[in-house]
Amino acid sequence: MLTRLLIALIAFLGLLGGYVLTFLAKEEIKPGKKYFLILQRLILIALALLLLSKVWTTTAFIIPLILGLLVGFFLKVRYLYLGLALAAAVNLPMDFFVLVASLVFLYGLPYGSTSTKLKLPFHAVFFFIPVIIMLFFSPNNVSYMLPFVAGTLILQK
Repeated sequence: MLTRLLIALIAFLGLLGGYVLTFLAKEEIKPGKKYFLILQRLILIALALLLLSKVWTTTAFIIPLILGLLVGFFLKVRYLYLGLALAAAVNLPMDFFVLVASLVFLYGLPYGSTSTKLKLPFHAVFFFIPVIIMLFFSPNNVSYMLPFVAGTLILQK
């Protein structure tokens, strides 16, 4: 469990790395902002598809996916959903967990570099609460959580 917590911490450091990039390459951020936004969107879609790939064969994923779409439409807290994605992947094989964490890390780089008002403590709390809860109280059935999180990630900008 400590290994997975360390991997989650490294995944969150992508946000901090993106924030540091804004200070190291100030002149490149403004012309590249359009591409950073496209990259963020592509990474979120890739992460949602990855999460759905684990439950795609069952028909029970449709209702949690629709609920996730509804919640994601009204509540725009990206790092809460990224934390939930990692939390949902905690009980899955380690290679899948590392893949999800890598996509979260990669998402943090462009998001941190394009955020003008970076609220790092705010994002950290919303990211680590679901991860820590899931590490110590692992759910029995994540097949409903994966499509829910995928649905929330699809509608984030």
